[in-house]
Amino acid sequence: MLKRIKSSLFFKNFSIYFIGLLISGLISFVTIPIITQKYTVAVYGKFSLIQNVILILISFGGGWINQCVIRFNDNSTGFKINIYQIFFTVFIPLSLISLFIILFLNNNIFIAVLSISTFILGGLSALGIVFYQSNFKAGQTLALNLIRASIFAGTLLFFVLFRDKIDNIFILIVCFFLSFAISILPLLKKEFKIINQSFFTLIRRFDKRYISNLYIENKRYFDYGWPLALWFTISTILNVGDRYVINMFETSYKVGVYSSIYDILSKSITMICSPILIAGFPMMSRKFNEGRQNEALKLICYLLIVEITLLVFTIFFVGIFKEFFLNILGVEKSAENFRLLIPLVFSVFLWQFAMLAHKPLELYEDTKFMLFAVIVSVVCNFGLNMFFIPKFGIVFAAYSSMLASVLYLLLVTAKGFILFKKNKISS
Repeated sequence: MLKRIKSSLFFKNFSIYFIGLLISGLISFVTIPIITQKYTVAVYGKFSLIQNVILILISFGGGWINQCVIRFNDNSTGFKINIYQIFFTVFIPLSLISLFIILFLNNNIFIAVLSISTFILGGLSALGIVFYQSNFKAGQTLALNLIRASIFAGTLLFFVLFRDKIDNIFILIVCFFLSFAISILPLLKKEFKIINQSFFTLIRRFDKRYISNLYIENKRYFDYGWPLALWFTISTILNVGDRYVINMFETSYKVGVYSSIYDILSKSITMICSPILIAGFPMMSRKFNEGRQNEALKLICYLLIVEITLLVFTIFFVGIFKEFFLNILGVEKSAENFRLLIPLVFSVFLWQFAMLAHKPLELYEDTKFMLFAVIVSVVCNFGLNMFFIPKFGIVFAAYSSMLASVLYLLLVTAKGFILFKKNKISS
């Protein structure tokens, strides 16, 4: 199996994605410390709250559409037009919701408008990238992601020179917006005709009957996708919701400490694990669609073994260089902050395991159970955080996140095993 994977398209795409995420991870190692040390940890905490609202809404509106592209893409122009029309139908009303949420978090109309624009551009960028991903075009995916990360870092470095003249939160939101606005230009140039046709056809013919027909014609995608829409939203809340609970009981500084440590570990681990998932899922889908279910399952199992091996090395590395992580962020080297590191490493890795473990549910189109499992996990996480964070502080948030990831992993693994056995017997 290993020999076949090494010689396959998977290994080629994995290598490209890994290089891209390695560079993106290094950029994050520059940008997060710049924010925490130049703008303070508290400012990073406030920015993190707004940034994650945007990312949650992008996940809700576009995550399920992106998964439909990977699962069902037939490379036809008609499929693309339908997908882009679904995208605009969902994202236009969601932009109004994002306006009210951002205004509630930060009573600044300019920040709200920039956030809405970032939300739309971010969703459109993610959709364009996933079309490349589904067609195994790792090079184009790599280029767009690197452009976005580089622009965020570059604009941040530029604005640092004027940090005393401009509101700090506004600077960070502008950098976030520009990273999507500029990086999406190559995609718009290539796909402008299809995107333009989809948008203006929808605007010209927009009425109840047209939307109804759009739903009927794409019912399979909606049935597959609506649980994923909620899943992406709730899973994002699961991964970032703890900082909102911390914000209820602790200071902005504590939110910034937890957010910065979590984010730098998460980005580092994602840098290692995401190429496995990004390169692997399109191949699983292709094998599954061609009737090679056993091969798809074997690929999932093999990739899980690889990630478990990476977890062992990461724990060893973080244990040795724990002071390094806190030093570069400029946070206090306290016992509490050191105790955050290992449980957060486990939490992030366990979630990466779960992303592979629930793939059989996506392949068998049982996305409703994925939604059920993540709801159970987030309710458990929220309840534990509300009860224990006031007593034990931010360290418990790391353990709560880890426990929620374990719960989700166990639920989807059990269900995936049942589905595989059931379909194997029936076939």
